[in-house]
Amino acid sequence: MRIVRYAGETAQKLGMDLNSHVFIVVQINEGTKILTGSLAKEVEENDLFSTLFDSLTPGNYLHYNVRVEVRNKDTGPWITVHEGLESKLLLMKMLEFTKLKYVILPSDIAVSSPSHIRFPNAFTRLMEFKLQLPAVWYIDPHLEKLCLRGCHLPSLFNSLSVYQQNGAYNEYYQQMKKKKPQLTRLELFQLANSIEISLTEPWVSEAFWQEVISNIFEFTSMLKKYTENLKTTNDNMKRIHKSGNPVREPSSNCNIHLISKNDEEIDERYFELDSDLKNNELFDFVDLDQYAPNDPIKKHNFIRDIQLSVPAGLYRLVLIY
Repeated sequence: MRIVRYAGETAQKLGMDLNSHVFIVVQINEGTKILTGSLAKEVEENDLFSTLFDSLTPGNYLHYNVRVEVRNKDTGPWITVHEGLESKLLLMKMLEFTKLKYVILPSDIAVSSPSHIRFPNAFTRLMEFKLQLPAVWYIDPHLEKLCLRGCHLPSLFNSLSVYQQNGAYNEYYQQMKKKKPQLTRLELFQLANSIEISLTEPWVSEAFWQEVISNIFEFTSMLKKYTENLKTTNDNMKRIHKSGNPVREPSSNCNIHLISKNDEEIDERYFELDSDLKNNELFDFVDLDQYAPNDPIKKHNFIRDIQLSVPAGLYRLVLIY
């Protein structure tokens, strides 16, 4: 029984994994010249066309425009993918295309004229291939919190198409049913360092990448700035927990609510409290917890509706150690 059940689970899992993959035949052309002949590839359906392209041409064509074409038969016409490299390979599966062709066009960057650089295409591909977007994906759900701490995304990152459309990279975070993870110092520090290490590669020295690179260094500086904020917060919390003194003092963190004398018959819930107050000296303190119910809702109602035959003051103080 155990062997049968295990095999069934394995087969089911294998079936689920296959459902998330696409099997295609891909080639790469530079103009009319064929650089890479037909290759059979197994790819993740949620990957972008740029992910596959960069895996086949590791960093050699980052500053080129690339046209993406697909078809479903060897003799059929090639159809251009409108969104190009930024579209998902899922398109192949949904429309039953099996053939994929990347056509590398003449360079869209004039080295002698940096003003002609087309950042959206080149920068997005850089993010997908070199940085794999883990840092943006990681901080994406926490951008509002980062802004409140003075940590803002550089302008070039805000120009990414997802943010221009008020979208989110980490959609999974919002759909999580369990407790949502928070940013950690270690993770942010490692991500920032891994990005900066990527920027030591030879291609970074090209003049036309300098504005992009400066924005990326601004991004890593923002990550490190927030790690310092987290360190300061953690150090303060450790100091508070080790301290024998409360964070809040009665002199500055005490609320007083005056309770007027009730001339009518009071609720029986307050008989004992009322009797003890009448027998105490003026300004003697009485711990209300001795009289209030333990149930939180009943305790709240007890304090809210309190009735006494003598005037009194209700002190509220929360001490944090």
